[in-house]
Amino acid sequence: MTAAGLARAGTLVACATVAVSAISYGYGIALAHWLPSNDYAVFAAGQTLLLVVGTAASAAVPWALAKAVKAHPAGTAQRQAAMAYALGVGVLGALPAAVLVAAVTALYAPASAVVAVVAAVVGIMASGCAVGWLQGEQRFGRLAALRVGEVVARVVLGSVAVAAGFGAAGALGAFLVGSVVLFVGGFTVSGAWADLSWRPGVLRDRARWRDTAGLSAVQGLLGVLTATDIVLAPILTGTGPDAAAYQLAATLGRVPLFIAAALAVVAFPRLTDSPGAARQTLSTYAWLALPVTAVLIITPAGLISWIVPTHLASAVHLLPYTALTGLGLGLITLATTVLQARAAYRKAVARLALSLAVVITGLSIGWYSSNLALGAGLGVLVAAGMVTPPVARKIRATKPSPPGNRLRILHLGFEDPALPGSGGGAVRTHEMNRRLARDHDITVLTTRWPGCADRVQDGVRYEHVGIGRGRTHLGRIAGYALALPFVSRRYAADLVVEDFFAPVSSIGAPLWTGRPTIGVVQWLNAGEKSRQYRLPFFLVERAGVRAHRRMVTVSAGIAERLSAMNAAARVEVVANGVDAAAFDTEAPRGDDVVFVGRLEIAQKGLDLLLTAFAEQAHRLPGGLVLAGTGPDERRLRDMAGRLGISDRVRFAGWVSGAAKYRLFAGARVVAVPSRFETFGMVALEAAACGSPVVAFDIECLREVVPESAGVLVPAFDTTGYGRALAELAADPDRVRRLGSGGREMARAYSWDRLALAQERAYLAAVRDWQEV
Repeated sequence: MTAAGLARAGTLVACATVAVSAISYGYGIALAHWLPSNDYAVFAAGQTLLLVVGTAASAAVPWALAKAVKAHPAGTAQRQAAMAYALGVGVLGALPAAVLVAAVTALYAPASAVVAVVAAVVGIMASGCAVGWLQGEQRFGRLAALRVGEVVARVVLGSVAVAAGFGAAGALGAFLVGSVVLFVGGFTVSGAWADLSWRPGVLRDRARWRDTAGLSAVQGLLGVLTATDIVLAPILTGTGPDAAAYQLAATLGRVPLFIAAALAVVAFPRLTDSPGAARQTLSTYAWLALPVTAVLIITPAGLISWIVPTHLASAVHLLPYTALTGLGLGLITLATTVLQARAAYRKAVARLALSLAVVITGLSIGWYSSNLALGAGLGVLVAAGMVTPPVARKIRATKPSPPGNRLRILHLGFEDPALPGSGGGAVRTHEMNRRLARDHDITVLTTRWPGCADRVQDGVRYEHVGIGRGRTHLGRIAGYALALPFVSRRYAADLVVEDFFAPVSSIGAPLWTGRPTIGVVQWLNAGEKSRQYRLPFFLVERAGVRAHRRMVTVSAGIAERLSAMNAAARVEVVANGVDAAAFDTEAPRGDDVVFVGRLEIAQKGLDLLLTAFAEQAHRLPGGLVLAGTGPDERRLRDMAGRLGISDRVRFAGWVSGAAKYRLFAGARVVAVPSRFETFGMVALEAAACGSPVVAFDIECLREVVPESAGVLVPAFDTTGYGRALAELAADPDRVRRLGSGGREMARAYSWDRLALAQERAYLAAVRDWQEV
C-alpha cells in the first residue's frame, strides 16, 4: 500500500475508531447508571480481561495471518496453509485462554459472569481468521465497518440483557455476538472462502510456532499491561464505588490507547517493508493523541459530571490522571508494534516485562497513598519513557534526495488567494511562491470553498483539500485541518511549508509530515481566539510552535514571541512585500478616508474607526470608504446608523489588484485602525501608492508606519484618532510630504528580494534535516 493508501486507510480506521469509541463511551456511561457499583466493577474488569484476550489473539491469529496473506496471492497453497494454521491456533488457544480468564474472573465475580466471559473468549479467538484475512488484503474499509457493526451488536444485545435483569453477566455475554458479526462479516468477502482450508499438518511447523509465539508473548504482555490497573482495582479495593469510579475514569481516559490500536492495525503490514512507516505512524499518533489528551485533562469538571452517575462522581476528578495513563499506554503499544514488525520479540518482551513491573509498583504506591489513579499514571508514563525513546532513536524516515538546484515544495497554505475576501496572508503566499516557482516545483494545498477549482496560477499549482464542501469558514478550516495529515502524504516533497492559521495557529506539521518542515508565521492569534470563543486554542498553538525547528515570520515582534515559546528554534524575519505596480499607480487625490481589508471588528478595529470618524465628521471634507467583505458588515452598517453617519459611510465591497491601488492612491488618508496586526500589509501598500496612513501605535505597525509615512496615535484612543484624521485631511502639503516619504520607505520591501531571503531559509531547512 502506498503512503496515500495508508493515509486513506488511516482515515477509515480512525473514523471507525471514533465511532466505536463514541458508542462504547455512551454504553459504558449508561451501564454506570444502570448497574449497581458492584455489578459495574465486575463488568469493567471482565471487559478489560476480554481486551487482553483480544490483544493476544490478534498476534496469534490475525497479525501472523495478515503477513502471509499480504505476501502470497489468493488461492495459493502458501496462503491456504497460513489460513489453516490460523484456524488451528484459534481452536487450540481458546481452551487455555478460557481457563486462565475464568480463574481470574472467579476471584471477584459470580459464576454467571465467569460463564459469560468464557463464552466471549471462544468467540474472540474464532473471529481472528476473518480479521487477519481482511488486514492482510488491506481491506480496511470493510474491517472498519465490521468493527462498528461488532460494537453496535454488542451494545444492543448487552442493553437488552441488562434490561432483562441479567446484569454484568448479560453485558459480558454480548461480546460473543460481536465476535460472530466479525467472523461472518469477514468471510462474506469474495475470495476469502477460497483461502479457507483445514490442514492439521501445518500445526507441526516449528517456524510458524516461533513467529506466533513471539507475537503472542509480546501481545499477551502488552494486553496484561494495558489491563492491569482496571483488573486490579476491584481486587485491591473491593467491588465497590471506589473501584467502579476508577474503572469508569480509566475507560474514559483510554481514547489515546484506542487511537494507537487503530494505527497499529493499519500500519503493521507496512512496518515490515517500509522504512518510513514507523516514523509516520508515531508522528500521526502524536498529532491525533496529544490534542485528545489535552481536551480530557482541561475539560471543566462541570461538563463531565452530568454524564457520570452521582454514586460514581469521584470519577470526574480522576480523569486527568487516567488520560495521561491512556496516552502512555498508546505510546508503549506503538513502540512495541514497531519491534514486533522487525521480529525483535525478545527485546519487546524484556521491555514490556520491565514496564509491567514499573506499573505494578506505581499502582502499589497509589493504593498505599489512597490515590490509585495517580500511581497508575506515573507508573505508565515512566514505563513509556523507558520503552519509547530507544525505539524512536532508531527510526529514520527516508530522507529526501539531494535537492540540487530544484526543490519539490509542498506548501500547506490554508487560504486560497482566489477566495473572495481572502486576506494579506494569501497574497504573501502567492507572491512568494510565484517567484520561487521559477526555480522550484510548488504545490499549495488549500481549503475547499464553494466554486473553488484546482488550477495552475503563475506556475504554482493550487489543490483544494478537506472534508465537506467548505460552505462556512469554520467548516473550511476544520475539514482542512482534519484531512491535511493524511492527504499531504500523497505528494512527494523535499520540503513542507506550514502556514500558520487561525484559530490554532499551527497543527504541528513537523510531527506528522516525516519530511523537512518549516513554519511560515504571519500571525499568532490563538490567545485572542481563546478569549473570544472560550476554548484553549493557545495550548495547541504553543505545542505547534514547539514542534518546529525552523520558522520564518514577517516581523521582529512575532519573532520575539516565537523565540519565547521555543528557544531552540531558528526564527528568521522575512517581511511582506509590495507589488511593483503599486508604485506606478496614479490617481487624482480625493477627499475620502479609506479603509481596505476584512470587515471584522475584533482585530481590524472598525468600531473604533467609526467612532473616531463620527466625532470629527464635521471637520472631514469627504466620506469614509470601507472596502472589503467580512463577517461584521451588518453590525458596522447598524453602528454607522446609530452614530448618525450612514450618509457619510460607503461600503465599496471587495477590491483587489489595480482597483485597490487606485483607491489607495486617490485617498486623502488611509486608515488602519487595527487592534493587533502581524505586519500591516495594507499600510505598506498604501504607502507605496503615495498616501499617508493613520494607525494606532501598536507593535507591528510601528515597523511600516514611520514618521515619514504616516501618523501613529496612542493605542485605541478614538478621540486622538479622529483628530489625527481631521488634521491630516486639512493639510494638503503634509499629505503630499507623507505620501512621498511613504513611497520611499516602501521601496525597501521588494517581493523579489524578499523571495530570495525566503528561499535561503527553505534551503537551510533541507540541509538541517539531512545533517540530523
